Amino acid sequence: MFKIQEFPINVEDQNQIRIFKNIWRSELHRVAAHPSVLPCADTIAWIIEHVDLQNRYILNTRGEPIASFQGSDLAKYYHLENGTQKLDDELLNKFPYKANDLFKIWCKPDVVFKHRQSRNYPTTGLKAPYQYIVAMLCRLYGKKDASKFTFLPMPLIYYCANEGMKFNWADILSKNLAEAITFVKNMVICCTPCEKAN
Repeated sequence: MFKIQEFPINVEDQNQIRIFKNIWRSELHRVAAHPSVLPCADTIAWIIEHVDLQNRYILNTRGEPIASFQGSDLAKYYHLENGTQKLDDELLNKFPYKANDLFKIWCKPDVVFKHRQSRNYPTTGLKAPYQYIVAMLCRLYGKKDASKFTFLPMPLIYYCANEGMKFNWADILSKNLAEAITFVKNMVICCTPCEKAN
């Protein structure tokens, strides 16, 4: 859809067309819509055991690098240009908008904003372009369920929708992969003694 720029909206709504074009310019769709390349659980388990997290390499049985998930290599693999903006504390701290105010603007006309203690909000309450951004960010960050989102990604949603800003997507993806591998490795280490005890 983003590749051929045929967006499923009313063509008379110029604002929504502008937002979709900004998403396209941001290149978020390039990394988020990429198909899964390692569906086999055994392959993933082998990789986790043979990964050099510090250098973000996957090693063979002799300890030699055979693949890389460094940001620069992922950028080549996904055909991503260098981002114009880094996602860092400086950007997040200077973000000038309140989440509640943005959410009210992004909601469908018939949706009444209500604060939720869980801080999870339904994606279906958002206008179409924002739903797509949330779905792509969930994919990028490895969240299986895109039906709910929190206020945390709001700066990313805003900048992709309103400025077509290209972030350092490859670096974000590389960091996410490293964090996911670290999490799984820690789970395996934590669970192994318990299983032996049982």
